[in-house]
Amino acid sequence: MQRYTGQSLERIQSAALIANDAIGNFVLSTVVLQKLREAAPEATITLFCGSRAAELSHASHLTDAVVDFHGMDPRQARSLPELAGFDFVMNLESTTASKYLAGMLPAEEGYVCGPCVAPDHRGDWDFPADPQGDLWRDTGWISADLTQRFPFLTTGFIGEIFCRLAYFQGPVPRYAVPTEPSNLNPPDVIFSTSASLPNKLWQHRHWLDVAQRLTSAGKTAALVGAAPKANAQFWRGAELDEQLIASGHVQDLRGKLSLPQVADLLGQSTVLTLDNGIMHLAVAGGRPVIGLFREGIHRLWAPPYDNLHPIVAEPKASVETIEIERVWKTLEMVLE
Repeated sequence: MQRYTGQSLERIQSAALIANDAIGNFVLSTVVLQKLREAAPEATITLFCGSRAAELSHASHLTDAVVDFHGMDPRQARSLPELAGFDFVMNLESTTASKYLAGMLPAEEGYVCGPCVAPDHRGDWDFPADPQGDLWRDTGWISADLTQRFPFLTTGFIGEIFCRLAYFQGPVPRYAVPTEPSNLNPPDVIFSTSASLPNKLWQHRHWLDVAQRLTSAGKTAALVGAAPKANAQFWRGAELDEQLIASGHVQDLRGKLSLPQVADLLGQSTVLTLDNGIMHLAVAGGRPVIGLFREGIHRLWAPPYDNLHPIVAEPKASVETIEIERVWKTLEMVLE
């Protein structure tokens, strides 16, 4: 195998993309998959993802095959027939498992882009000695001067970063996620209140206040997310969800829809959300989305789309410090 440094992919026959199976990471991968399809029109494309995003990844039109790799026993992974040599492999993750997989997948003369175990299996493989390799090695992707330090970037959005790291030129596509009819009347506003880290959470009383204000204004609201048991196990903010439902101001849709159905419903409502997977699904739908972000993180993870209205905490502050009036004024504006 060899390091990829921008060689033509036009005639390759097979390609693989390794992505995390968190919902937001899968949605992000759809940007790279579209550019990969454009660069390698003759290739079959296999996505190595995982069970958490399986409802989305297996329904996507962007791939020819999906392997639910994350969470799999490594001994089982070694015997996968899907591990036959690929002409091109790109890894969007930096875990030990994904680096090892990136080293297993390429054909003898195949290309590898992204984190990978070294060919001799002794440590990580060095990135190329070029500007893209410098960006791979850089640890300041959230910094305000990233586009000045790497002029081939026009934004600090991670979707563009990965496209340029793969030497893909031209416009960066929007997210493309599969949808299925939810057969529900869409509420005026959908909440997503859970996240992976405590410093992503907004204050309980603010969510309750917004819900009450919406009811007073004659608007309907609903809560989406994982079923309560799974939400409490894997995400922060589950206790708030119970308070919101108990208030009587918010319809409970947690765990009642498939992810493609959630994506469909999000595309019909205004969405107020934390920086989480629902935010990325909602932005894909095209309707107004208000996303609450930590400063710096917003440059990397807030897609630069017109329908996203990011509200950003002060530098080094958590999301819980965002004032409710900033959020309410933005919500009133997009609802009008």
